Amino acid sequence: MRFLAAIIAIFVLMGGIAYGLLMITSGQEREVVAKKPVVAAPEQGPLSGAIADDVYETKVMRPLVFDETLVAPYNFGDKKLNLTQAVMKVGLDVVNPATEEDFVTLHKTVKGAVEAGRKVPGAEYSVLPSASMAYWKAREFDSGVIAALDLAVIFGRNDKKVGLADIVEQIFNKLEKTDYARTYLAAALELLGKKVELFPEEIGRRNIWLNQYKTRMRDVNPPIDYFTWNEELERVYDFETFLQEEIPRRQWFMAAQIAKVLAKPENDELRKNYDGVINTFDYIYRRRHVFTVDDLVNAKAFSDDQILEMFQKRPGWTYRLVFLTSALRREQLYFNEMLPLGLAPGLDPMTELSQRSKIGYVSFIPTNDRAGLEQVQAFALDALIAEPTGYEADKTLLSRVFKERLFHPYFATKQEVSDEAKVILPKPWEPSDKDKICPVFRVEPAPQFYLRTARVYDFMFRVSVALLGQQSITKVHRILPDGSESPDYLFDEINKMKRLFYGLYMVSCEDLGLRPALEASDVFERDVAYREALDWLKNITDDKDFARDARYISPGFYGHFADQNRQIQLIMTWANLGFRLMKFDSSFARAPQIREGGEGSVWNVVPDSELGHGRYVMPVSQFKMLDLVARAGIPPKQFREICDKANQDPDKIQEELRALTLNRTARVTPGVGEGGIAPPTGPPGAPPATAKPAAVPPPGKEAPKTP
Repeated sequence: MRFLAAIIAIFVLMGGIAYGLLMITSGQEREVVAKKPVVAAPEQGPLSGAIADDVYETKVMRPLVFDETLVAPYNFGDKKLNLTQAVMKVGLDVVNPATEEDFVTLHKTVKGAVEAGRKVPGAEYSVLPSASMAYWKAREFDSGVIAALDLAVIFGRNDKKVGLADIVEQIFNKLEKTDYARTYLAAALELLGKKVELFPEEIGRRNIWLNQYKTRMRDVNPPIDYFTWNEELERVYDFETFLQEEIPRRQWFMAAQIAKVLAKPENDELRKNYDGVINTFDYIYRRRHVFTVDDLVNAKAFSDDQILEMFQKRPGWTYRLVFLTSALRREQLYFNEMLPLGLAPGLDPMTELSQRSKIGYVSFIPTNDRAGLEQVQAFALDALIAEPTGYEADKTLLSRVFKERLFHPYFATKQEVSDEAKVILPKPWEPSDKDKICPVFRVEPAPQFYLRTARVYDFMFRVSVALLGQQSITKVHRILPDGSESPDYLFDEINKMKRLFYGLYMVSCEDLGLRPALEASDVFERDVAYREALDWLKNITDDKDFARDARYISPGFYGHFADQNRQIQLIMTWANLGFRLMKFDSSFARAPQIREGGEGSVWNVVPDSELGHGRYVMPVSQFKMLDLVARAGIPPKQFREICDKANQDPDKIQEELRALTLNRTARVTPGVGEGGIAPPTGPPGAPPATAKPAAVPPPGKEAPKTP
């Protein structure tokens, strides 16, 4: 299972995010934390008809071959167990908020949720680490690595000692004194904290660039995620965001000035370095689909007509011109690909995502070496959101409530009144059946997610070596959320994470009675990985990442709606409100085989009378889709303050967000963003992003004509 990290806010989707969506509000839904004394409805509700319990006859599609050499890692007394032909039912029991406060409370940290789970009567040794816990650890770690790579790219912390900051400064110094592009690049460097000498008449134009950025972009798109971890990263955010904003058509002449500098033979090395940075962003995020100044050099496009001709020769790309390609996180990439046109009214986002994933609507499988790191991470995320398929699918039957957690976590955890004849009544949590043979799990069964994530770190290692060099990867450190550096080097940390997730994959396969399906490219120390995974599971509360506040909000997809003849920007987000406990229940749909004695003794099918239920308390992420108006994100610290103010109530959190953003509106120009509607770029009443004030002409020149 693959806990849908709720993807939702979409996922966000994985923010991501595709865009054109209906306004989804939370007013009609009631969170479990609201503690309403009602119960969940198995047959009614927004997902009716889309989700049902798995049935053995229709789910198990291949013969399960008995393998006597694959013995379960645990015994029942002196009896050994073989799970190779067993099929397990996996479900989640609903909660009664009136009496089960332990399963309703939201915890700010993973550690807090695990410790609370161990205090549930009878659950001291029955807390099951979830896939969403592993996802949170991976996301936190990945952000720190990408932050380190980002700093290396900007400041040249690599074997070549070449960074984008130096490249921009060199281009600035090679421009003609009358080139308008000088003030554009000077503004970018100013945001990074680097000052360059300007002529007196240029200072005002640079300040116009800075003022436009701060009033049209910075206030609406504040730093989020790792960019808030320290001041250096915040400056990098401003520098990158400024250079990633579209260069409007009336200022293409400025991009042409930069392109002409890069096109000169004597500047060939400078151009190669600039192109290398563009490629770096491709490797970190995804292959670009917009045009950069380097494309102007390749196409020898130095006029408006030539630029338009260049656009027309590249079908499928977004006709936007930028100095630096944009950065999208895994959630955004996921939703951008899955919902490129947004959602029609009445459709459930999670059901749509899961169904599209199941039928192969989009494949995130990396097809070549130019796949971006975030794209590979989106492929791993897909394993959390989608219903299990392939190798592991035949080993588990999922209950409807479990699927609701995958496809629509908020619905799965709320309580709803419906036809009493169809209601699933909450049952108090109780330990596994004593003296019965029950499924035993050491981690939530989601082997494909663990395997894909392990391969992310193999890819991450290769990307890091390519970007940093063999020497620098042993000297650069991951950035931590408090802004400091990890004591270990990327070389060691990435390999450790790779072993951890390969180890979790092997543990999960062993729990299901599967032999790991590894490929020749899966190169790692198997015994070490398996042992390290078991140690991590055993001492999970010692993980420092799990002691950090796990609440965050990630941009999903963009949409817009009309309000009194205004187009108002709506951003759907995927928000993790914390971790809560759920009641995990498992049993055998097809019995395992057991034997007494040593090698050579006979394996026999376990009688139904000897089978029981394996029950666990499982900490999971509590996700919710929240919408923002004309604002692309909320800094983590501010979001957590809002959560505290709202006392962790999802409906109140939404109200606080609306109070923060509702008075902020922005007109939207459809189709200008990568893959969808552009994010907001201005304050209330501002013109569209593509209609900036006319360019100030260089000294002695006429203002360029607007095509």
